[in-house]
Amino acid sequence: MPRTDTADLASAENELATLAEVVASEIALDWTPAAGFWEGCREHELRVPICNECGRVAWYPRVACGHCLSEHFTWEATDSSPRLYTWTTVMFQFIEALKEHLPYASGLVDIGIDSPDVNVRLSFILPTSYQLVIGMEMTPVFIDVGQVTVPMFVPTGQP
Repeated sequence: MPRTDTADLASAENELATLAEVVASEIALDWTPAAGFWEGCREHELRVPICNECGRVAWYPRVACGHCLSEHFTWEATDSSPRLYTWTTVMFQFIEALKEHLPYASGLVDIGIDSPDVNVRLSFILPTSYQLVIGMEMTPVFIDVGQVTVPMFVPTGQP
């Protein structure tokens, strides 16, 4: 059931922002193959690398296309509706920085890229107060944390 109370909405936004800060502290921004993804996030877009030679989606970002070995990509924004692929509730500490946020939901969102070779899925972390159902539409929420913009996903219609 979506939250509608003003206090609940403010609490959800604060929880999400706090989790985004933890995620941002773990991101390797200096990894060149993913630079186009993070540039897109700064502009509040989800982008995927398309090989300039064969036209295939090259996900997970890498130095060379897994199909034709080209090293030339164009990053294109997606226009799809992400859907919840899978999730679980994390009850025990695995990542020290998330210890104080237990329990939390962790999962994968399928961003709906139509490609014969790959399914593009992005991970997420959410407070357990969100109502999650496999296959539900998810909305990307971009949270600026220092020099990085972190893409988080929330159920569509739930703040």
